[in-house]
Amino acid sequence: IAKKAMQELTVPVNDLHAAVSNPGEAFETEDLIAADGVHLTTAGRELLGKTVATFIARQLAAGEK
Repeated sequence: IAKKAMQELTVPVNDLHAAVSNPGEAFETEDLIAADGVHLTTAGRELLGKTVATFIARQLAAGEK
């Protein structure tokens, strides 16, 4: 519901759940979530950090146009 509302309002969404759930070829989801099932591993934190940094950089670049 929230994602649909943000799309309708043209609000950019950084879907971090998707980044962890579908990490691509470099990782499996299990590599990113710690044994407790809650916290991220070092690889998970690095992936999300890069995901957030890329998203912010794109938004800043889009705002400069």
